[in-house]
Amino acid sequence: MTVCDMFSWPFRYLALLGTAITLLVPSHDLTAQKGVLHIDTLSASHLIALFNPDSLSEPDTAGIRFAAQHELIRRRPYGVLFHAFVAPQPWPFQQEWVARIIDSIRTPVTDSAMASLATADTDLTAYYAVRYSAEVGNTVSLAILAKNFWMYRLFPLQLEDLIPIFGRFRYGPAAPRLAEAMRELNMGVVDEAQRALLAIYPEVNSTPTDYSQAGAFWQRYVTDHPRTR
Repeated sequence: MTVCDMFSWPFRYLALLGTAITLLVPSHDLTAQKGVLHIDTLSASHLIALFNPDSLSEPDTAGIRFAAQHELIRRRPYGVLFHAFVAPQPWPFQQEWVARIIDSIRTPVTDSAMASLATADTDLTAYYAVRYSAEVGNTVSLAILAKNFWMYRLFPLQLEDLIPIFGRFRYGPAAPRLAEAMRELNMGVVDEAQRALLAIYPEVNSTPTDYSQAGAFWQRYVTDHPRTR
């Protein structure tokens, strides 16, 4: 699995900021200990809690979390990870972080667990589980993601991260949703939608440079040239 090449949103922001797994971490509210801590001395539960935005006040929080991510991938604490994944989420993006870590580990254990959670429901637990198998080209999962594209109510950065999967596998049935995404106000979403559409329709050599005109172009083109696979 690539996790959209492993460092997609929000990991792509962290990749520039931290590298050491044994990073020295000044004490913070997460622990009652004082002094200096090594990331590799923290429990798996504490490492996951580091992704709570209120858990750290240090200037290099991105580097600390990047190190915590790598330590969790190294340890593979399946029980703790999946408990955190399905539990009520203390902040909006913790589940995203945990899903990315599970995706980076990708073993028969994670395959089985995520498959058990992958349904056509529109909650985020189902979304991340379905996406897990879509990342390797599972057509059933790609179909669910395309059908529920808007019903997941994803943030723009999450859409930017999802859309390239359709382009990577040239999944034609998602084209109508991608054409609709061309109407979004977020330019990152529009750019990713156009890239995916060009992958699905390689015969298209040029499109209007104006975003609104490009959106209208793709609406017409997708309608006139439906892709069933």
